[in-house]
Amino acid sequence: MPRVKQPHSLEDISLHGFGRCIQTLAYEGRDYQQAGWNSLYEFLYASLPWCFRDKVACQILRSVSRACGEANLKECSTAMVKLIEVACRLNLRVVDFSAWPIFVQNVLLENVHRLDQMEILNTGREYSIFYIGNKVEQLLKVVGDNCPKLEHLEVHYCVSEKSVRPLLQCRHLRVLVLRSINIDVAACHQLLTGLQHLETVEIVTPKYESNVVKALKAIHRSNGQLPSLRSLTIHIAKQKHLKVVHAACPRLEKLGLILSSSYKTDSVPFKPVAITDLSLQFSCKVYNSSKKFRKLLGAIGLNLSSLNLDCVTHCSVNLLELSHLCPNLRRMTLVCYRCMDVPRTATLFRHLEHLDIDQKDYNTLFLEPILRSCPNITSLAVRFGQFTHCFYNVERIVISDTIISNILRVNSLACLEEFVVRGESRLTVETVRMLMESCPNLRKLIINDVWHMSQEELTSFKQQLQENNLDLGVYYFKYIGSDRTYNSEP
Repeated sequence: MPRVKQPHSLEDISLHGFGRCIQTLAYEGRDYQQAGWNSLYEFLYASLPWCFRDKVACQILRSVSRACGEANLKECSTAMVKLIEVACRLNLRVVDFSAWPIFVQNVLLENVHRLDQMEILNTGREYSIFYIGNKVEQLLKVVGDNCPKLEHLEVHYCVSEKSVRPLLQCRHLRVLVLRSINIDVAACHQLLTGLQHLETVEIVTPKYESNVVKALKAIHRSNGQLPSLRSLTIHIAKQKHLKVVHAACPRLEKLGLILSSSYKTDSVPFKPVAITDLSLQFSCKVYNSSKKFRKLLGAIGLNLSSLNLDCVTHCSVNLLELSHLCPNLRRMTLVCYRCMDVPRTATLFRHLEHLDIDQKDYNTLFLEPILRSCPNITSLAVRFGQFTHCFYNVERIVISDTIISNILRVNSLACLEEFVVRGESRLTVETVRMLMESCPNLRKLIINDVWHMSQEELTSFKQQLQENNLDLGVYYFKYIGSDRTYNSEP
C-alpha cells in the first residue's frame, strides 16, 4: 500500500490558510483602488522574511488559478490580475509558464519586467502561450533587460538569433536550454563566449545543426576554450564534429548527441569524451543497417545513461541486444519501436529507472519483458493509439490487467512512483488495486477517460484514499477535442 500522508508542517498550514484568504479575495472580485493593492504588497513585503516571499508568491498564483478554475472563468477579473501583479513583486524566483493556466500566463508575461529576482525561467514545452503565438522574442528581450540574476533558462519554441543576444546581459546564467531555435554561427559564438559561467548547454537546431559545431570550431581556432562547461547536448551530423567538441570543451563530463538523418557511421566514434546521452532522430541512416547500429552502440553504449530512439521501424536490433550493448541505461524513450521477439525470461535493462514508450500502433509486446527485469523502475509512461496513422501493420495488442498481473508476479515494482498509461487500454480498477498492494512508493497515478473504469469506481477509489489518508495523487486525463483537462483529488 502507498504510504500514509504525513502531518503538514506549520509552514504548509500557514500557506494553505493564506491561500484560502487569497482565493476568497479573488472570488469576490472587488475593484479596489490601486492604493489598496499597494498596501497589500507593502504589508506582505514588510511582514515576510526574504526566503519566504517566493513561496507566498507561488501560493497566490495557485489560489488565483484555483479560483478561476472553480468559477469556470476563461479570463482573469481585475482582482485576479492585481493579485498576480502582487505575486510578481514578491521576489518570485521560479517561473514555469506551462504550470499555470493560459490567462495566468498572459498576466505573468505582462509583468516579467517586475521579476528582477527571478532565477529560473521555463517557457514550457506545450500548452503555453508561446505555443500559440510567437511571444518568445518579446519575453527574452524583457528578461535580458530586467532579470540580471537569472541562472536557469529553458526555451522550447522557435526564435531567431536577434532574440538571443539580449541574454548576454544575464551574466550569472549557468543552465541554457534552447530548442527549435534558428541561430546563426555568430549568435551562437556570442552566447558561448559571452556567458562565462555556463555549465550546462543544450542547443537543438534542426535546420542549422552544424552552426553550434562551427561556433565551437571558431572558439578553438582562436585558442579559446569553454572551461566552465560540464554538460553539452547538440546535433551531430559528422563524426569529426566530436573532435571539435572535445578540443573546445576540455572539462566536459556529460555529452548528449542528437544524430540527424544525415549522420553516418563510417568509423568508430571519437572516445575521449564519455557520451552519456544519445538520441536518434526519425529517418536516421544508422537505422538502415543493424551492423552500423551495433557498431555505434558498441563504441559508446557502455557509458550511456539515457537513450532516445525515435521511430525505430526498420531496425533489426532487438531489445536483448540493446540491453547487452547499453547495460547501464537509467532512462529510455522508445517512439514507435518495432518489437522483435524477446523471450519473456530474458534479463533486460537491470538499472533502468525511467521508461517512456510512445506507440502509434498499440503494439506493447516488449513492455512485459522490460518490466519483468527492472526492479529499480520509478517512472513508467506509456502512450499509444493517439494518432490515426501507422507505419506498419502489426497485431493490435492493448495493455490489460493480465499484462500488469504477469509483470507483478515476477517483479513487484517496489520502487515505482509514477504510473501513466494514455490511450486505449483494457485496464480496470483491478490494475489500480494490484498496483496499490504491490507498490509502496507509488505517488502519482494518471487515469485517462478510455480506461475501463466507471465514474462510480473512480469516486469510490478516491474516497478510499481519503479515508485511509494515503499519499497518492490521482489525476484524471481527458481529451476534449484537441484540448486536455486534468481533474485531481486535492
